[in-house]
Amino acid sequence: MSIKWLLLAVLCAGSKELFEGKEFKTQIEVGSSQKYQLKNLAPSAKYEVRVSYLGTVGGNLKLEWDCSTSFRRLLDTEKLVFSTNLQREVQEVPCSQLVVKASRNSRGISKQLEEAPIHYTIQMERYFAGVPKSVLPMITAVLMLLGVSVGVYSAILKIPNLVKSD
Repeated sequence: MSIKWLLLAVLCAGSKELFEGKEFKTQIEVGSSQKYQLKNLAPSAKYEVRVSYLGTVGGNLKLEWDCSTSFRRLLDTEKLVFSTNLQREVQEVPCSQLVVKASRNSRGISKQLEEAPIHYTIQMERYFAGVPKSVLPMITAVLMLLGVSVGVYSAILKIPNLVKSD
């Protein structure tokens, strides 16, 4: 086993694997963190990772790359968008592991919620034609409804011509 693979195994210990389309519903203690290793990335693809949690918990989650000191502060729901190169590596940073960190930023609506872990959902989704795949059925439905509306409008415009021809 090479040093590179041994180092990667040590770095990834304790991390969960995050696959496209797989959603984790989990919780995190305040002051702790959870690592996610991105798996099965397609070459030259664009992805987003979303983390969602209740806004009433008085907590804060940060989503950041494990190899970077910069982070994005989450506001109940937030996403991190990234692309892969031909070797299936993340282009923006030199790693493929994310970290979710929990902290308390204010008081919750109750003492019980204030002391409880923060429940959250994390999901990775691949983009298609510049939008997340889960949005495509909604876009299709809107386009179909728009087509039906145009058809109905055209039919209504023809009614006066049908009445005059009699």
